Amino acid sequence: MWMEETIGKRINAERSEEIVRKNVSTVAVACPFCLTMIEDGMKELGREEQIRTMDIAELVEKSMA
Repeated sequence: MWMEETIGKRINAERSEEIVRKNVSTVAVACPFCLTMIEDGMKELGREEQIRTMDIAELVEKSMA
């Protein structure tokens, strides 16, 4: 889980590019590792302002307010 990729593209870059292609404004994740991974990917792509990365618990909290 904590090993860096040695061949191919980094997984956070691959997943972040997939998210960007979906043309969404928010992406929800269910674990702290995924949150960090996707946030880093969005920063690398310069999309952290356009696409919000949130934990699913944050979305639940927001919907209850």
